[in-house]
Amino acid sequence: MLSGSERWPDGKIIHMMKPSALLSLLLLPLATAAQGPAVAIASVNIVDVAAGKIIPRQTVLIDPATSRIAALGSAESIIIPAGAKTIDGQGYFLIPGLWDMHVHFRNNPVDRDKPLVDENAALLELFLYHGIVGVREMGGDLSEHVFKWRDEIRKGERVGPRILTPGRKLDVATPAWPGSIAVTTPDEARSAVQQMKQAGADFIKVYFNLVEPATLKA
Repeated sequence: MLSGSERWPDGKIIHMMKPSALLSLLLLPLATAAQGPAVAIASVNIVDVAAGKIIPRQTVLIDPATSRIAALGSAESIIIPAGAKTIDGQGYFLIPGLWDMHVHFRNNPVDRDKPLVDENAALLELFLYHGIVGVREMGGDLSEHVFKWRDEIRKGERVGPRILTPGRKLDVATPAWPGSIAVTTPDEARSAVQQMKQAGADFIKVYFNLVEPATLKA
């Protein structure tokens, strides 16, 4: 809930909208804010998604040391520090960062001779510019790259949304998608889960349509 001086976990990305025939979007990637002055968004309308209401004329201060929201309150109550970069938020609406809960980073399954690594990597910044600060990647054949991108983003070495990923999917003996791990027995199931855990998976995705209950349980 956006109220008082609570911190917003996704405070590195601020997403503002101004209603019109076409939505005007303003995104502020603040990953390097620590090297610059504080940022203040003045007199903006806060969309409180928890309470289902709009709080008008609010000012948001972003701490340059953490790139997170340090204070939030009425435009009259918040004192903007000297030297802060001030953005006029009048007529705009500020919302929490969005999550896309089903994303796949993968190559073209038809033409395997033309890998799409760079094309997938280019999507990362595009998510941010549409207000999406996190994605749940649901498995593919670029898992090594996805793990690398995820870790680089967490370290601040790459611009992109937070990524949660299972790495490779677990499927039947003849997987439906390239890059999946074929699993037919309980032992193979345990081995596949251990393999993905060691690779750094955030969760495990199974893509079975026909499998023995003992294998799924394992």
